[in-house]
Amino acid sequence: MADYVLYTTESFTRPQRRLHRSIRVFLVILAGIGLGELLYQFVIAPKLLVESVIVKSDSAIPKGEILRITQLQGPVPYHRVHAPTLKKRLETVPWIKSAKVEKVFPNKVTITIETRKPIGIALMEHDVSTQVFAFDEELNLFTPQEGEWDTSLPIFTGIRIEGATEGVKFPFVLTRILRTIVEIRLEESGILNCFSEFRIVKKGEDTYELIAYPIKYPVPVRMGHQFSTETFKSALMVLDVMQKEHLLDKVEEIDFRTGNILYRMRGGTIAGR
Repeated sequence: MADYVLYTTESFTRPQRRLHRSIRVFLVILAGIGLGELLYQFVIAPKLLVESVIVKSDSAIPKGEILRITQLQGPVPYHRVHAPTLKKRLETVPWIKSAKVEKVFPNKVTITIETRKPIGIALMEHDVSTQVFAFDEELNLFTPQEGEWDTSLPIFTGIRIEGATEGVKFPFVLTRILRTIVEIRLEESGILNCFSEFRIVKKGEDTYELIAYPIKYPVPVRMGHQFSTETFKSALMVLDVMQKEHLLDKVEEIDFRTGNILYRMRGGTIAGR
């Protein structure tokens, strides 16, 4: 009986000893990790500097501009680079659509930039000045980097938006006209290349019309708020015929807003075809 009691006591004591030993080992390991972290933070990390910043982009952008925005110019401690903060800072720049920042231990940072692609140019009118913006497919206003302006893009004038600045979107009431022009340009760019300017005219609280200015002909064409590729083709045909008939120097404007082709003569007379 005594032998059984002795055996039972020892059988319970041995697991407890193993548990205490495991706890001590765990605490030693934990202390080692903490000491290693302190050693890294106060001794090793301050000496690790960002030596390489790689900038990748879908368009040519100055690396120096990205370094300025992210404040990665000069010697920067690697451990102080916070990728989410840099990503957020980059994406506040109007011409940057999205950004990705990755740290590569021990001294490299990789930045991937997707820029906004301009699909049109807007001359924004103010009381005393005019600002030039590009806008992308999401209709965000922005200023492209130097050298990124595309002169073949359709130019829109007559637009007035209170407080217009980079990062602002066009109001919803303008989106249909703008998108229609952009879609026509994608469908048949040669047609729109025959026009130098598209003027937006406000006709009511939520109504706008379009006036197109041909390059070869000195007479604007009033398109109204509903138009298509065929409307522009018809306008060019009418202009060509009227030029051959030597009538354009007498015409002030051609009107395509109704089913009939109307033209306003200089002096106010309205005629039709």
